[in-house]
Amino acid sequence: MGPLCGLRLGQNASLTLNNNVPKYLYLRSATNPSIKMTILIPRFFKFSGRFGRIIAIPKDGGDMLRVEVWKELRILDELIQNTTAHFEDQTFSYKDICAKWIDDCFQNDILNLHHVMEEIENRELNLTFPIMFNPVTWDAHAFPVFFGGTSVNDDSIITNVPSAQLVYFVRADNKKQDAR
Repeated sequence: MGPLCGLRLGQNASLTLNNNVPKYLYLRSATNPSIKMTILIPRFFKFSGRFGRIIAIPKDGGDMLRVEVWKELRILDELIQNTTAHFEDQTFSYKDICAKWIDDCFQNDILNLHHVMEEIENRELNLTFPIMFNPVTWDAHAFPVFFGGTSVNDDSIITNVPSAQLVYFVRADNKKQDAR
């Protein structure tokens, strides 16, 4: 693997890092419906405070909803959750600086689709747009938040997901936290 900004995860995904509020969700192929996402991004991605984002796009330009791609996304998430950094003689991890809801860091619950990804890939389980409950974890997955350029059929079934994003929120409650 290379440095994080150019991380290569096997043959299935290439990743782009972005720590700014996005105006567009960039897709690899000009044939993907990115114009639609240009409209959706400002509506769905309004954030305050600090956060990092990873936008994953399959290298082959195919669907993100594949077991192998999803395994790599979960590995990436684990790497980020467990990476340590050094600042002003302190060592900390994402878990030390994350923005918390009650006592837990924000989780990319979309990754819990791994429980049913084989069924999704084999078209035995349909994902309904824009939201559905995970039949294993009962997480409510709001797909426009995590998926970019999604294709949907007339029955609101997701047929293709060319990109997905993971987000990582950090605390910036005081000047020292903001500096990190």
